[in-house]
Amino acid sequence: MKGALLFLALFTANAAPAQDQPPIPDFQTCMDVYMDRYEQKLIVNRSIDIDAVEGGLWDVGQVYTCGGGGIVLCDRSDAPLPCQRDLADEQDAMTGAVLADLPPAGAVDGKAWVEALYDKTYLLANGTSAGPDCDGMPEIMEVWCGANEANNRLRIAVLAWQIARWAGEVPSAVESGWARRPPAIRPRPRPEGR
Repeated sequence: MKGALLFLALFTANAAPAQDQPPIPDFQTCMDVYMDRYEQKLIVNRSIDIDAVEGGLWDVGQVYTCGGGGIVLCDRSDAPLPCQRDLADEQDAMTGAVLADLPPAGAVDGKAWVEALYDKTYLLANGTSAGPDCDGMPEIMEVWCGANEANNRLRIAVLAWQIARWAGEVPSAVESGWARRPPAIRPRPRPEGR
């Protein structure tokens, strides 16, 4: 919860006037762009030994950013609570699609540490909660918590997918159908005189 509050504080504190801000993409579009960038990262680093890849190939922080952006868009909507419930459902549906593609623990071949990392991540991604994490809070916080927890589940599933994708065990997110090709990026117009 502290991370989400920090995200929102930084987002609003550093915000430029609304007309200068790029629009926040919806959750699906944000994930589409992220998965496309991950595929590009794989292409660039495919021939490099995994131990030598700087910065690593597995980082699901952008999944959190996409979920956070979705929550902000819901907060700006006319019906924030139903919107956040729908966002939680959307993230859980994507988690289910990611998990459906994953090979079982023990099926990823590679370096021993990669195999061990995949197996543990796979088990986490398929784990069950000890109980509803958001019960007992005021409704506005319970709904926010539900959307945030759905994002946590999706991040773990995407991490397992990234490892399996690197190992060549699963198709791309676009081929699987849980991400789409992102929209083309329009170049920014140059200021006059340049």
